[in-house]
Amino acid sequence: YQRRVRGHKYPTGSGRITFSSRESYTNAIVANFVQIDSKKISKKIQIEPCIDGQKCCSCQQDEAPNFCKEEQCFEYFCNSCWQKHHKFGRVTHVPIRRKNRFEL
Repeated sequence: YQRRVRGHKYPTGSGRITFSSRESYTNAIVANFVQIDSKKISKKIQIEPCIDGQKCCSCQQDEAPNFCKEEQCFEYFCNSCWQKHHKFGRVTHVPIRRKNRFEL
C-alpha cells in the first residue's frame, strides 16, 4: 500500500526528510536514527537512504540498488560495481539494499 503525501508516493510508514546540510544528512544515515522534538511530537525515527532510481556512482549507467554508508564510500553502487569497489580493503562494508515488498 502506498500513500500520497504532497504529490509523492511513499510506502505506509515512510516519509521524506530534508536536511539543512550534507553533514546533518551523513550523521543521520550513519546513526540510523533521528530524534524529532517539536511542540506537537517527540519521536525517534529510523533513517535510511532513498534507494529508488539512483544511478551507480562508479559506472553512471546502471540503477544502484546498494548504498554504502561507510565514510570512505557513502555512495550508491550497482551490483557489479559494488563487487569491484569492495573487493579489497572494504570487505567489511555492508550494503544497504532496496527492499522489495516481499521482504520483512
